[in-house]
Amino acid sequence: MNTILEIIKFTLPSVIVLSAAYLILKTYIDGQYKETYLTEKFKLQKDTIQQKLQAYERLILFLERINPMTLIPMVRLPQMSALDLQHKLLQQIRAEYEHNIVQQLYVGDNSWRMIQATKEHVITIINNAASQLHNDASGVDLSKRIFEIIANLGIENPTQPAIQILKDELRQLI
Repeated sequence: MNTILEIIKFTLPSVIVLSAAYLILKTYIDGQYKETYLTEKFKLQKDTIQQKLQAYERLILFLERINPMTLIPMVRLPQMSALDLQHKLLQQIRAEYEHNIVQQLYVGDNSWRMIQATKEHVITIINNAASQLHNDASGVDLSKRIFEIIANLGIENPTQPAIQILKDELRQLI
């Protein structure tokens, strides 16, 4: 019996110290894990916000580039026919769109639908203007007709509503 008490006298403090050390070490490791997790989560959120900001920038740039007021001077050459200019304008719009299509991952569904609708609206304006001209019309004639159609619509910039929607959505994000 005395031996059992002696064993307990030496074993019990060891078990208590070992248990305390285990609890302290477990608490420390859990704290380190949570800190690392939160740091990584914050970094991921920061990176995601940065990507979203870049997407909004790119999409606004896309809309500015497909604005006929910007697009026509960028692609029209002096001796271009109306048909050549029409094809070049549509080609440029499609190329810009394809270059930016992945940005839809970072904007809201309504914004993306508005961007698509705006692109289609600009294409429709260009095609309508081209259909109203004779086969021998020049690129200058097509340019003038596009600007007239836009003026008759009572708008300065057919891409402005989509740009405004993107700006409003971005303001809610940040």
